[in-house]
Amino acid sequence: MTSDPEVLAVRIPGKPEHQKRHRNTKGGHYYNPSAPELKTIAREIYLAARAQKWQRSTKPVIVRLDCYFARPKSRKKLAETYHAQKPDLDNIAKLYIDAAIVGNVIADDKQVIRINAGKYYALDGDEPRVDLEIFEATHA
Repeated sequence: MTSDPEVLAVRIPGKPEHQKRHRNTKGGHYYNPSAPELKTIAREIYLAARAQKWQRSTKPVIVRLDCYFARPKSRKKLAETYHAQKPDLDNIAKLYIDAAIVGNVIADDKQVIRINAGKYYALDGDEPRVDLEIFEATHA
């Protein structure tokens, strides 16, 4: 993560979450099963943005997303660094970008012009987390 004041850098502890498909009930009502995770992540992003004095952006933005998963015991001895398993990276990115909107960091997901994202196993002793960086494209 960076210490540049023009970049919003947020470390969100816990297993990386993903956007789940919207569901409908037998009564025909639709709901978002990811709503609890979305709300929690949006709060983390909002608090970090407030602490860093980040102003809500309406300009094009670039998003960097590094997702670190716990290494399963069955893979402890392997030298793998990439987490090439479910959940899908695009669904993870959707949830965190939506959380940035709900957290009042960006106005709309159409502002995102580039996403740099990866899924990795956390190093021994490190906890699962997501490192999120958002910056305006004019900065790049």
